Amino acid sequence: MTFSPSAPYNRVSLLAWPLFPPEPKWVTEAVYKIINSPKVAEHKGILKPAFLDEILKQKKEDDYYYPPDKYHCIIELMKKFEICYQLEKGDVLIPDLLNVEESEFEFDYVGSLKFIFEYDFLPHLVMPRFIVRMHNDIKQNCRWRTGVLLQNTAFDAEAVVKADNEEKKIFIYVSGQEKRDYFAVIRHTLRDINADYEKINAVENVPLPGSESIAVKYKELTGLKRMGKSVISIGELGQDIPIHVLLEGIELKEEDQPVGEAAGRGTVTAARDVNIFNMKGDHSTFTLNFSRVEQKLELIIEQLEEHRVPGREELIEQLRDDEVKKDENRLRGVLGKVLTRAAEIGTIGTIIASLL
Repeated sequence: MTFSPSAPYNRVSLLAWPLFPPEPKWVTEAVYKIINSPKVAEHKGILKPAFLDEILKQKKEDDYYYPPDKYHCIIELMKKFEICYQLEKGDVLIPDLLNVEESEFEFDYVGSLKFIFEYDFLPHLVMPRFIVRMHNDIKQNCRWRTGVLLQNTAFDAEAVVKADNEEKKIFIYVSGQEKRDYFAVIRHTLRDINADYEKINAVENVPLPGSESIAVKYKELTGLKRMGKSVISIGELGQDIPIHVLLEGIELKEEDQPVGEAAGRGTVTAARDVNIFNMKGDHSTFTLNFSRVEQKLELIIEQLEEHRVPGREELIEQLRDDEVKKDENRLRGVLGKVLTRAAEIGTIGTIIASLL
């Protein structure tokens, strides 16, 4: 079905569209209108629910129709694509529409751990997506279009992460009591975002102490260490620098192990640890993350138990079946049945949209 002004409004189909998109252009047109809205730009990337009537209204005869009760579905999908994140009072923030100018703040750059991602091509959305994923750690709303100041109390650490789009680099600075572990979370998050872009090459570099304009490839340092080398010769400086000094605070005994520890200590890791269905690549392939699936499914079951839904007992039994939970296709099929049979229960639609 094509959801256009001339097409009939089908409540069930529209409710199910986040899980089974009927027409990609229907969605992309809505997102395009939102992110190009002068109103949102004027409010420095903050989208208020009250703006949507004006932004999404039909201005031309061939414009798509967006029912007001489906606005939340569009916003939820924007969150899953890491275009925005939730603020208070129902507002959301679109980082790509933040001020370009770097915010003013204090930070201990001198004593910080330093690291650089250098790209052959740096997609401009890498940094906004990083801000979305790490938004719970943003310190005092210190964020701008290409950077952010982070603070995590679990690690007693702070970090500045900022992109230079002209140099095609992302700079990471981390200070604090457990800066190594917090750095591992940040690097893992950026690596995960980079993995979504098949054609980019991101080289990890370690700046030299006292000469930060010069950096050495991280893989070069770890390779030399495996070869039994203790120093690296830097001809440009005419110095031999101990490898352990450059890797201190960066190299991990087990790659990215602190990320797993961090999850157990309450830190904010990648947003995909919160979502159940993750969109990658062409956004048509879904993978499951079971860390929160039980909680989400129980919320759906609670709603089913409170309402009269055809085949309710069967649906609940399937949602509690461990084999169904582990089979992506079967679980999607059951969720599709829930949406179809519980079309009038808006809460269920919202929960299932949050699983995308």
